[in-house]
Amino acid sequence: LGYMYSEGGTSQHLYTFTNSDPIIVDSMKNSCLLLGGELNPKRLHGNIIPSCYYITSLRHIGKDFKLDGCLATTKKIHPDIFKWDKDSIRTFLKALFGGDGHFGYRKLIRKNGSITSHCKIVYSSSSKQLATDVRDLLMKFGLISKLDKIFVKYKGGKRLSWQVKLSDIAQVRSFVEQIGYYGVKQNFAETCLSLMKNVSPNRNKDLVPKDVWKIIKQKFVLQNKSYKSYGKARKNGLVEKLAKIYKSPNRDSLLCLAKFLDNDSQLLNLA
Repeated sequence: LGYMYSEGGTSQHLYTFTNSDPIIVDSMKNSCLLLGGELNPKRLHGNIIPSCYYITSLRHIGKDFKLDGCLATTKKIHPDIFKWDKDSIRTFLKALFGGDGHFGYRKLIRKNGSITSHCKIVYSSSSKQLATDVRDLLMKFGLISKLDKIFVKYKGGKRLSWQVKLSDIAQVRSFVEQIGYYGVKQNFAETCLSLMKNVSPNRNKDLVPKDVWKIIKQKFVLQNKSYKSYGKARKNGLVEKLAKIYKSPNRDSLLCLAKFLDNDSQLLNLA
């Protein structure tokens, strides 16, 4: 199913599959055989078309999961998949990202001349609903991703596309360790991450909505404490710097506040 969502064409009576990674193609072939189907090369005038295949005898799976007849722009993850156990969802996402997923890596030169590295994981789809569903499934693994709308070149014009992005090093590393990819992308991702052991995570990728300050202010009043007393505690090295009032705090800052407020259980849970 993961391969069918990412690299499969299910809009016609005969399903298609397109991928050039031999590991993924072999994996898809084995999956089809186990389910009583086949993955056969496409041919034109008797010649095999590279990386293009037909999926046979498995249309019933497409119908069961409402993929049958779907265009790339109308695909969405079936509600039953959200109810699967974590290992099954992991396998599904691993195949999904092995197809339409991307692992990007580049070196950056800072203003002071030092060199650092940046990496990101991107899943692309022309279906907004499918991209949204992927984002929601990632949250089951504690992965906070961003959904972006972009335009990509397509047949001489531009087409709307949606991207699910993980760009914080901690989140990227967690994805590779918890889920990963089928195919050659996994080795590439592991190699890149091994070069980024000293890169610090960006704590401001996972923020708590700014409305939490209404709760925080109430806690300060109830405990007869002031922001000034918090500042003194910070000066003495007891707590971290307070996020600017009315801006969304990161979870580390909120945790620090919760501890200062006598380990307030409500704030600890939110953090």
